[in-house]
Amino acid sequence: MELREKLRKLRTGRGLSQQELADGIFVSRSAVAKWENGLGLPSDASREALAEFFGVPAADLRTEEPEAVILEKNRKLRRRTVSASTVTAILLLVLVCLNSWQSRQSARLRESMGQMDLRMEREFEGARVLLSGEFREAAYTPLLARELEQLQTAALYGYYFDGFSGGDAQWCPLSQALGELNDPAIFALLTEEDCGTIADFLESHSYRNDPELTKSDVAPILDRVEAVLAEYHSAG
Repeated sequence: MELREKLRKLRTGRGLSQQELADGIFVSRSAVAKWENGLGLPSDASREALAEFFGVPAADLRTEEPEAVILEKNRKLRRRTVSASTVTAILLLVLVCLNSWQSRQSARLRESMGQMDLRMEREFEGARVLLSGEFREAAYTPLLARELEQLQTAALYGYYFDGFSGGDAQWCPLSQALGELNDPAIFALLTEEDCGTIADFLESHSYRNDPELTKSDVAPILDRVEAVLAEYHSAG
């Protein structure tokens, strides 16, 4: 029986922990653990102390395992420890690099979204201002047709970019409703008063309104467009 087995049997037979044994012979707990794991041998003085503590001959606490074998076990354990530490360090480095990459990607994405939102705002505002003047003239023109399409596109993009980014989600259904008027025959059914109401609304509300638009704000225009469409389809 090897020393590690003898020592563990003696200790557990007394119902002792490694710390209690270590305290009894004035060594560290790690020294006892190393002996019991076959990773080290007690010095002659420690062997004598163990023999006296357990009341056994010191000769019984000699190992049949060559010291060279024990030293090789220690070398292998150190190599495994170093290898595990290296792997851990590499993993930590990879995680740091990944986190840095993700942070850069997130920053680029936020910048791109901000640029896209700014572009949509410019296109929306350009179409809104021109349309207010076109509706004021109460005449269907190529410019009015083009700006109605641009207003629809910008409002739709704005709606899907963070709930219209400006916070005015009602611009989306409103711009779609105005887009239904993008036909000479349908537009002709609008009265000058209808055109004036739409022009006033476009002049007084922007991409980023404060307070935000509500359904009640856009309801009169939506209702009037619906009535015009019903009139057009009934006539057809």
